[in-house]
Amino acid sequence: MAITTHGFNHRKCKMRRRNVLATENARRNVRLSFLSRKYSIPSNSS
Repeated sequence: MAITTHGFNHRKCKMRRRNVLATENARRNVRLSFLSRKYSIPSNSS
């Protein structure tokens, strides 16, 4: 029983870590796209 619960917890921790990494990457991509759009508008207009 303890072995199965340990494996389940380990798997859940792995999934949570992967989700955190995915959210971090998404946030970074959004920030990069927002910054690029924000700084590309003046360069295009000028």
